[in-house]
Amino acid sequence: MKKKISAAKLLKKITKEKDLVWRIAVKERDKYECQVCQKKVVGINAQAHHLIPRSFKDFRWDIDNGICLCFSCHAIGRFSAHINGIFFAELLKKNRPELYAHAIENINRIYPMYENLLSASKQ
Repeated sequence: MKKKISAAKLLKKITKEKDLVWRIAVKERDKYECQVCQKKVVGINAQAHHLIPRSFKDFRWDIDNGICLCFSCHAIGRFSAHINGIFFAELLKKNRPELYAHAIENINRIYPMYENLLSASKQ
C-alpha cells in the first residue's frame, strides 16, 4: 500500500525541485562564471542570486531574476549582493544592463508608487 503524501508536503517537494531547476538554469546561462569577480565557479561555490527576493512568487523562478555569483560575492564579501546592495545594483547596471532593466521593471510592477524613482534608463 502506497503512503499518502499531504498536499503541503507535495507542494514543498515541487517548490524545491523548481528551485533546483532555476538555480541550474541561471548558472548555465552565466556559464558558471561569477558576474561580479568574473571567476569560474564550481560546486557549492557556484550560487544563483535572486535580484528580486524569491518571496515575491511572481519572480521566484524567472531566470532573468537571477545571476550567478561565487560564494564570496554572493554572501560574505565586502561588496557582496547581500551586504552592499548599492554597489551590487550599480555593478549590475554596468555589466548586465538587460538584467538590471528587467529587475527595475519588475520592482516597478511591485511598487508602482516608486516608478519615478527607479528607472532602468537613468545612468
